[in-house]
Amino acid sequence: MKIAVAQPNVRIGDFEANAAAVLEWARRAKEEGARLLLCPARAVEGEPAGALRDHAEYWAQLAAALVRIRSEAPKGVCIVLGVSDRDGGDRGLVLEDGEVVADGAAAFAFDVDGVRMGVALPTLDAEALDRDVARLRDEGAGVVLLPDRLPFFVGGRRWAAALCGALARRHGVSVVRSQPVGANGSHVFEGGSWAVSATGETLGAAERFHAAVEVWDIDTSPGEGDRTISLPAFPKTPLLLAGEDTSDVIEALCLGIRDYVTKSGFERVVLGLSGGIDSAVVAVLAVRALGPDRVLAVLMPSRYTSTMSEEDATALAAALGIELRVVPIEPMVDAFTRALGGKLGGLAAENLQARVRGVILMALSNQIDALVLNTGN
Repeated sequence: MKIAVAQPNVRIGDFEANAAAVLEWARRAKEEGARLLLCPARAVEGEPAGALRDHAEYWAQLAAALVRIRSEAPKGVCIVLGVSDRDGGDRGLVLEDGEVVADGAAAFAFDVDGVRMGVALPTLDAEALDRDVARLRDEGAGVVLLPDRLPFFVGGRRWAAALCGALARRHGVSVVRSQPVGANGSHVFEGGSWAVSATGETLGAAERFHAAVEVWDIDTSPGEGDRTISLPAFPKTPLLLAGEDTSDVIEALCLGIRDYVTKSGFERVVLGLSGGIDSAVVAVLAVRALGPDRVLAVLMPSRYTSTMSEEDATALAAALGIELRVVPIEPMVDAFTRALGGKLGGLAAENLQARVRGVILMALSNQIDALVLNTGN
């Protein structure tokens, strides 16, 4: 069976646009001959919605969006997606031809053209997921669909792929996982949607850190399974990152910057560039995420700033192709000091310089409508 897997970048609470996106994915699925569309958990509402979930309007708009999807989706495409419930948990929904075919707050099975399928809900508890897949296999499912919402963390991609493979081989089922991509607030989703056969063969893998809709041929017949295959252990964050993990962290940070800026309605960012390592790293990430034309750097020297620091900041700005403004802070520091009796020293004087730099950055932020990027370690 051809199954379309959506890997969307969703905006929190934009129910109208998110519902329209689901409908577009369903149309694309039908055009490419897919019988089923799998969407990630909370694809209609976005994640994490936080305090928005405390408002009745949130649930009213979610319900309206689901009604629209049911009524406008193309005929002949079964849509599987996850939604949240009022208790903070997840529910699975199966929609087809204007009807709710199946609905559950726990794992459940359903039929598509005589093929038994299962839906398992997202969890970080591998043993709980293993029990769900075992029950679905016992109910005759040859395919288990996972509408997931796993945030990025170091080692998460390898763990999720290994878990899908182990579940497939342990229970003799194909496993298809749909995962969101993009950043919302403190959460970054890397994508990495995945399909694996009952023998552990990779049937499809979506590109990470990019939105996509993929169509894969999925083997729907159940296999024998081997319950002696063990589940992968949940990864621990290493003290030192390997090269591959470092690259992943960079991609996640750039995606987080890009989405936070654009989804918040900003066109540019501004940051303080000191000539040190921390601000240099942030400047490089900002340029990689947004491009040099959207990054403004500000060098704010004081009487304690070394010539080397100024030279390094200037050289970095030139190498990145970003605008650099120089705003000496000494006159402002002197004004604060005089206003406070002219007797600041030690920690008070050091912290005053940092606060003055913050005032400058926020003033520029308001003046040019740019988001301030923090460069603190």
